[in-house]
Parts: sequence; structure tokens; C-alpha cells
Amino acid sequence: MKRFLLVLLIAACGCGPASQAGVPEYGYQVVHAYPHDRTAFTEGLFYDNGYLYEATGLDMGRSRLRKVKIETGEAVQERRLADPYFGEGIIRWGAKLYQLTYQNQIGFIYDFDTFEPKGEFPSPGQGWSFTTDGKQLMFVSNRDGASTFPYLLGVSVVGSAGAEVEPNDARAQANALTGKE
Repeated sequence: MKRFLLVLLIAACGCGPASQAGVPEYGYQVVHAYPHDRTAFTEGLFYDNGYLYEATGLDMGRSRLRKVKIETGEAVQERRLADPYFGEGIIRWGAKLYQLTYQNQIGFIYDFDTFEPKGEFPSPGQGWSFTTDGKQLMFVSNRDGASTFPYLLGVSVVGSAGAEVEPNDARAQANALTGKE
């Protein structure tokens, strides 16, 4: 009986959600570490022309949009979000920078170079992250506890997009038309 339970346990461990779904998982290797503000709760991050662009998400007026020198971790440009907003995902789209908010159901549009506000857009549910197929801008939101993928800031979608899969920080691919893995 003990042997049967052991074999059953080993078999069950090999049948986790990722292997059942056939979704590829990708590894990584740390090749260099850079300094970073340990008080920044990073929610959005991308690299462009030698700088990191970071959105931090904290309540009580502590959310920021920042341009950071990668070598030193110094914020060379910063915009504080108003008190009720918890900053989330960001993306550069042409001469603009788009940002989602967590539960406020609104997104912000800034001038990429100056961080000056240029507009707003509706973001149903909890705003999470952006992606693009090079033609359209899309964002992921959570409504009623379920991920809704994608909302479009454009007309059509093709291809696939990467996403974080909680709780184990795995990565997965999703079809941008259907949202299915």
C-alpha cells in the first residue's frame, strides 16, 4: 500500500497545470545586477534608450512614474500619481506613455519625453499590464476575479502575448484573439 501511495504521489507531481495545458515555460539566467530603490513597489517596467521606465504602485500618493538610470538606480525624471491612484502597467506607444491604475478603472496618457498628462482612457476592472502586436495597443484587466484579455486601444489584434501566471512567477503565452493559453 505504501508503494502504491508513493507511485501515486510521484505521478501526481508530474501532472501540474502547466504540463497539462501544454504551455511552454521559459527559464532565465541572471547575467548582471543593477541597483534599485528597495522601497519602489514595481508594477510596470520597460527599457528604452539606456533608461528603465518604471511605474510603482503604492497607495496614499506614493505611486510614481519614473525614468531611472539603469547603472545607478537614480530617478532622473518622476511624476507622482494623485492620492487615490495605485499605479500599474506602462508602455511606450510612439511619443506617448500609457499607464493603467489598479482599481480606479482609468488609465493615463502622458507625453513620453516630459511625463506631462495628455489624456485618460477607461480601464474596466483592475488594470494590470499592456502588450502590443506592433499595430495595436492592448491591456489586460481583471474583472470579477477573472482575467479579461485583451481590451483594445485600437481596432484589431493578431498573434500572442506573454503574461505572468501567479502565484509562482511562471510565464505563459496567450493567444491575443482568444486570451487562451
